[in-house]
Amino acid sequence: MVSLNSYLILSALLFSIGAIGVFTRRNALIIYMCIELMLNAVNLTFVAFSKYLGNMDGHVFVFMIMTVAAAEAAVGLACANAVLNAERPALLHGDILDHLDLRAGDDVGMVGHFGPLVGPIRKRVRSLTVFERTELASDDLRPQQEAVHRLPQCQVALITATSMINHTLGPLLQAARNCREVVLLGASTPLLAEAFRDDVTLLSGVVVSAPQEVLRVVSEGGGMRQFGPYVRKVTLRVSSRLSGAVRMPT
Repeated sequence: MVSLNSYLILSALLFSIGAIGVFTRRNALIIYMCIELMLNAVNLTFVAFSKYLGNMDGHVFVFMIMTVAAAEAAVGLACANAVLNAERPALLHGDILDHLDLRAGDDVGMVGHFGPLVGPIRKRVRSLTVFERTELASDDLRPQQEAVHRLPQCQVALITATSMINHTLGPLLQAARNCREVVLLGASTPLLAEAFRDDVTLLSGVVVSAPQEVLRVVSEGGGMRQFGPYVRKVTLRVSSRLSGAVRMPT
């Protein structure tokens, strides 16, 4: 039987590794991963004491931390975007389809349903498969868990930036490592090329052009649909072609 001390030692090691990463790394994604590691170390401690004491109090705290971690991911990404997503010469204006290299023989995988893009893309490529949460699967609409198995056969991959929040981005990028074009897109996309170099070819997001109007919409309970007149769609070319396997930024 594993002793309580063994769990505590492991938890302390995980927390220390996370803390070292937070204080020594400068990449936002790496820092975020280290914070997650520290939170998981705390979760392990709560579960270990809960098992040792024979009650469920520790599990309650674990669920609370997991809820906070999910909110933290969304808020942290929003804060990063507020700093990073500003106008600069490198940004390409217009719709992502104006800058995406699509060819008639391409098989395209789309993780997340981007309705306005589906029709135009289908007209330009051999096939388009959308991976989404669904119980009504078809040839062109597949359950999201199939994405990691189907993306390696695609030439183009479009991945929703929401995958950064639900912790599925890493496996998706790994599956798409041999695609000619890999696009991270959506309003949540951080326009930071250094964080995704060798992982994606294009970052497609938005830049706020009227901050006060966006704040007004938020205060009135509005969402992305109401932001339209006050944001601009932009694209950042990260690289022209992927080389080799996915490498995590340092």
